[in-house]
Amino acid sequence: MDMEISDLKDKIKKNMAAITRTVRYGDIRDYMIQELFSREDDEEVMALTTNRDKMRQCLALLDYRGSKAYAVFIDSLTDSYGFMRDQIIQTKLTPREKHKTKPMPPEADDEVNHDTIRRLSRQPEVMQNWKMFARNLGLHEADILDIGEENRNRLSECVYQTVVRWKARCRYGEATKAVIYTTLWTLDLLEASGSSSYSY
Repeated sequence: MDMEISDLKDKIKKNMAAITRTVRYGDIRDYMIQELFSREDDEEVMALTTNRDKMRQCLALLDYRGSKAYAVFIDSLTDSYGFMRDQIIQTKLTPREKHKTKPMPPEADDEVNHDTIRRLSRQPEVMQNWKMFARNLGLHEADILDIGEENRNRLSECVYQTVVRWKARCRYGEATKAVIYTTLWTLDLLEASGSSSYSY
C-alpha cells in the first residue's frame, strides 16, 4: 500500500467511530491472528464485552505491533468491509490533522495528586483500556499482570494502582498532569473520558 504509515494511522483514527460502529471483530479475527496478533493480544480483545470495546482495543494494539500493523488492519477489511477500507484510504487529512498537536490545560505542570487519580479511576473508557493506559505510562508487563491479578474484575482499582505505581517510580517533578493528559490523548481517550471538559 503506497501510503505513509503516519497518514494511514491518522486516517484510521479519524474513522474510529465508524470503524467501531460497523466492523465486527469476529469478522476480522482470523486474519488479524494469522498476520499480526499474538494469542495474548486476541485474548485481551476477546475479554471485553461489547464489539465496540473489542474494536477499540484492536485498534489500540496496532500502536504496539510495528510499522506494518496499520496496513494489516486495512487488509483485514478487504473481504467483508471493502467499503470501509475504501472510506479509510480515501479519507482526506487537513494539514492540521497531519501535524496535530495536543492542547495542554493550564495546570499541565501540576503534580498528579489523589484527586487526579480518583477522577481517572472513575472514567469508564480509561477503565476498559487500563492495560493500554498502563503500557503508555511505561509500566512493565509484570506490573500489569500483578495489578490485574490483585484486582480481578475491579477495573477502577486497576486504573488507580496503575497511576500509583507509575507515580512512585517517577523522579521529583516528573509525575505531572501533562503526562496523564498526553497519554490519554495518544490513546484517543481524552474526549471519551471527558478529560477535555474538566481539569484533572
